[in-house]
Amino acid sequence: MMAPMRYLLSIVLVAGVVSIATAHDLDWSGEMALGEVEEQIHADDAPWAGWVNVTVTNNGSEPWGDFHFEIYDPYGGQDISLVDWVVDSPYEPQSSQSPLTWDVDNATIGATIDLFFYTDPVYPGDTATFSVYNVNPDQVSFFGVAFLSDSGSRAGRAASARFGRAGPAPPVAARRG
Repeated sequence: MMAPMRYLLSIVLVAGVVSIATAHDLDWSGEMALGEVEEQIHADDAPWAGWVNVTVTNNGSEPWGDFHFEIYDPYGGQDISLVDWVVDSPYEPQSSQSPLTWDVDNATIGATIDLFFYTDPVYPGDTATFSVYNVNPDQVSFFGVAFLSDSGSRAGRAASARFGRAGPAPPVAARRG
């Protein structure tokens, strides 16, 4: 009886490790509805910088016009103050939605980047891609990346409280961080 239990425990431990992203890029794909927050723990490594690549299908009933990312400390006690988003060439945010504009806040601990694409929203059933670049000069081994879909609706504003602001930015024609 002990061997099957050890085997089961090994599977559980391996599955837990596999669910944490490895190396320097973080890749996630899945489904989200308007205002849902997804959180991923990122195991960083040399070169301590990389892309966060999201492929997401809108499984809700409302379209999205913006998408938001935030760095967070998943375990408490880690210094994430220098884990920042980079938007300078050649690391500008990329998306299937166009035109794409953005705002970056690297001054706040828990850096955020907000992507806007109001003229090309993600409609229910559509799939979109988003890629944003981060740097980690303090070589923090693990940090979290949270992201959410939004459109300026009440549900989106409530979910965006996780990102430390009262609600999404209003639609604008062009904004750059």
